[in-house]
Amino acid sequence: MKWKDIILGASASLAVTILGGIAIYYLTKEPDQNKTEKVVFLIEQSASFKGGSQEVTFATIKVKNDGGVGAKNILVSVLFSTAEIKDFALDVNAGIRETSREINPKSIKLTFESLLPNEGFTLNLLLTAPDKPKVFVRSEASLGVEEKPKSTVQTPKDKLRDIFTYLVPFSALLLGLMGISFLVFVKKRGLFEVMSPDKNNAGFLLLHHGFVDDAITVLNSALHSGRYDVFTLSNLALCKSLKGEHEQARQLIRAANFREKVGHAKAVILFNEALVNITGGKKEEGTKILMKAIEKSPTEIRRYCQCSSILDPYRSDPAIYNLIKID
Repeated sequence: MKWKDIILGASASLAVTILGGIAIYYLTKEPDQNKTEKVVFLIEQSASFKGGSQEVTFATIKVKNDGGVGAKNILVSVLFSTAEIKDFALDVNAGIRETSREINPKSIKLTFESLLPNEGFTLNLLLTAPDKPKVFVRSEASLGVEEKPKSTVQTPKDKLRDIFTYLVPFSALLLGLMGISFLVFVKKRGLFEVMSPDKNNAGFLLLHHGFVDDAITVLNSALHSGRYDVFTLSNLALCKSLKGEHEQARQLIRAANFREKVGHAKAVILFNEALVNITGGKKEEGTKILMKAIEKSPTEIRRYCQCSSILDPYRSDPAIYNLIKID
């Protein structure tokens, strides 16, 4: 397997692994509170009612374990500063055991054996007047936390948070797919070589500006260092042809075509093959091959033709002139 194919496969595998990790993280992540107990309470007060000289107010206190482990020895203490308790009712889930109760005109103290995760109970109070209670809740391991009543109207900040909750994993998935698509496109179009400037580019410039011997030195060095892409092979083929080594030139062109490149990479092979034929006395066949190269990458190949000193003796030929001219 070629090293660039290995890199492409590794990159795709890495992208898939990252995407899979992100998906698993968001799908399986547990809230932090699931690792500990979390006793919370909520104070709710309903409207007051007045009849004659008497006034009553309803108050509700809800206690719940929102954590992930059970809470033991729950104490709930409720104290009113002005109002008195006229009546009291306890709404308890099945299985919750009350261990003690102390009720006074202005206070209530209750204890419970334990609260399992998501278990809770509600204190319903009938008061003589509106009054905000002072509530203290604790367990054996923690203090209770008061929760504020949740608004039924979603604020813009809440909406934005909800959007980002879903947007982050989907964005990661989309970016990963785009990255994989880009890698596939780059490989299919033969752009790996185009995107890696090195000795081949130097050799190409030397070759097309008349420094054939220097170009051969640079391209041979690139080839011996492991650079065996279609650009290096086909550029070296043209060098060999210009030095009269036509058999080696044909073998190098064959080697470049062995990789079956498409797009711009294939156009460069055809460009060099065309020049091999044109400079080797097969102008008609070379012109046909040059036409195929231009069809695959018109802008770049025509630019190469305009800059190459190798084509200088042939520019006056009508067929070549019409083919390489830039409108």
